[in-house]
Amino acid sequence: MLYAGGVGSAKSYALLFKALTHIARPGSRGILGRRHMPELHATLWRDFFDIVPPDWVKRIDRGRHSVEFRNGSIVDFVQLGDPARVKGPTIAHVGIDEATEVPEDSFRMLRMRLRQPGHPGQLYAATNPGGRTHYLYRDFVDQATRGHGNAYYRASSLENVFVPPEYHEDLLRSFGGDYARRFIEGEWVDWEGRVWPSFGDHNVLDAAATFIPPEWPRDLAIDFGYEHAFACLWVAWDHRVSPPRMVVYDEHVERRKTLREHAESIRLHRMQEQQPFLGYQSAWADHDAQDRHELLSLPPDLRIVTRPARKHQRALALAAMEAAFRPRQDGVPGILITSNCRTTIEQWLGFRRPRVIPAGDPDAVVEHNERGESIDDTCDAGWMAYWSRIGGHFESEPAYQPGMDDRARHRLFHRWREAAER
Repeated sequence: MLYAGGVGSAKSYALLFKALTHIARPGSRGILGRRHMPELHATLWRDFFDIVPPDWVKRIDRGRHSVEFRNGSIVDFVQLGDPARVKGPTIAHVGIDEATEVPEDSFRMLRMRLRQPGHPGQLYAATNPGGRTHYLYRDFVDQATRGHGNAYYRASSLENVFVPPEYHEDLLRSFGGDYARRFIEGEWVDWEGRVWPSFGDHNVLDAAATFIPPEWPRDLAIDFGYEHAFACLWVAWDHRVSPPRMVVYDEHVERRKTLREHAESIRLHRMQEQQPFLGYQSAWADHDAQDRHELLSLPPDLRIVTRPARKHQRALALAAMEAAFRPRQDGVPGILITSNCRTTIEQWLGFRRPRVIPAGDPDAVVEHNERGESIDDTCDAGWMAYWSRIGGHFESEPAYQPGMDDRARHRLFHRWREAAER
């Protein structure tokens, strides 16, 4: 079964309550997973212990991310990004969070393992919707190709009555057009045209007239590359507003240079900054890229210690940036960039979807121009920096709060359980 819905529609909690219905069957063996382990650990693994009755649990193996229960059932929390890592013995059930991120081969492999004797065998998944070429749309939504026995449920973000009213108001202000259809209404939508149509002249500041207060936190955002250009953006955050306003105030974008040469340019930039400040708080980068290890091996005066960028849910991250490019209630956009960042401005204006959507990647973007030059380097650096700081703002789930009265707690758990038992 597949449950697709907008952000904040209690998908993850419904998934976990569904898992409890299988765990209650003595001796069941199951898997709960996401594509990447950091996100798995920060969501399913953490939230699972908020809802599982403590007296059910016999043993927790935190090193292997495995839980054994008193009735003999076992649940393993597994990273699903590599199909080779999901092979194993038979299981009774598997729950997948943010299923649109999981490779189709991993999904098929898990379905083939659902044959533990004495158990019905069920795969249940929760996700924000993707495009109409995604394999999940084909398997669960499209009536012409939907698999026999595949159940599908959809929910809008606005149906969740357990989040504050201002959360819904913020969503409606933040998302428009196709982004709202996907991330609020929970519809499966194919993208068209520019990725960030709201980005324009109103986001560009005159570099010569822009002063960034020294107390504003500052980050670096790095997208590694050689033929595909290396990009580094300098970002400051205005925390006087919520969510913080992002200001991109410089760039370094070059091809066919070594990491040492890039590190020297970044160091020179730091020495030449005319406005004093407290130093960079974070250098965000893709930690799956091998190049980051070379940065750590450079001499101390060139070494850059990076933090893993929050790079899951790229489609939602791009939508959040599109929303932030529009003016807020104070009349100022949530993302600004200074006029000296010419390459970044050009790439952000030209960031677009392909005319023909690839079957295997419904959220694909155009990465090269007609001359074969990369055109998305600063786009990747920008959205990873923004999402790493702001991402949690758009992922609110209803949660049990200390001090919640019995009636509210009962309504909350009843809704979660009802969704799980569908």
